[in-house]
Amino acid sequence: GAMHYFRIHPDYWRDRIVKLRQCGLNTLETYFAWNLHEPREGEFNFSGGADFARYLEIAQEEGLKVIVRPGPYICSEWDLGGLPAWLLAKPGLRLRCSNPPYLEAVDRYLDAIMPALRRLQHTAGGPIIAIQLENEYGCHGSDSAYLRHLQEKYLEGGITVPLFTSDAADTTILRRGSLPGVFPTANFRNHPERQLKTVRELWDDVPLFVMELWCGGPHHWGRLYPEHATEAVAEDVREVLENGHHMNLYMFHGGSNPGFMNGANLAQDEYIGMLSTYDVDAPLSEEGDPTPTYFAI
Repeated sequence: GAMHYFRIHPDYWRDRIVKLRQCGLNTLETYFAWNLHEPREGEFNFSGGADFARYLEIAQEEGLKVIVRPGPYICSEWDLGGLPAWLLAKPGLRLRCSNPPYLEAVDRYLDAIMPALRRLQHTAGGPIIAIQLENEYGCHGSDSAYLRHLQEKYLEGGITVPLFTSDAADTTILRRGSLPGVFPTANFRNHPERQLKTVRELWDDVPLFVMELWCGGPHHWGRLYPEHATEAVAEDVREVLENGHHMNLYMFHGGSNPGFMNGANLAQDEYIGMLSTYDVDAPLSEEGDPTPTYFAI
């Protein structure tokens, strides 16, 4: 189940983690927000609500494994997808590709988080069982050299747990966003068995994993809240489990977007801002209360 430390006050981290485990899930998944950790170039913050290592340690204390998605880009309806705003002031910089100024900044960020990832990976006795490269990259670009750079950075940093990619369940997008030897996963809602056939058509030797089984949707200014019917979410979960596949509920608990970190989308040339709430109709509400969907799961 997906729950982001940066959207939950640290006083409530354990409460939310316990409720995830009590729902029957065995793994916590979280993005990392680069712009939270390096708000100014070269100045890092891993304390208080940015202490992701403590968040993962609490998950392990409560008997959970962990999947992490450090970015550098995360989307997640978060400001600039987690990329620090100061990147935009760099001359000649292009985001999310093999651009030297961009890669220099990315490498510094990964170097800063690598010691904690190395210490907390499952092969070193920690809870982390898998780490994502980038995020839904096939929906954006096709620079495989950029993805290879990220892969090599983790391998050189001593990461030995599996690396993976995640993309929409579309043949072209999956091809663009994947790398040989890196575990591919898919993101979608409704009819998992049918959607996962797209992955199986491309790879016949990997476990089928829904990295984002959408059980709710983000809220935009001026739009009605999208609601995913409890019965539909329960049916998706049942279908995944009965067919022996794997899933990560996105989101299990959304929480809130602090400050001005809520992002925006562009739809038909219309700028659509997100709300401060990231409740996203999740099984565990913004306030941390179980919903009917929680009990259905």
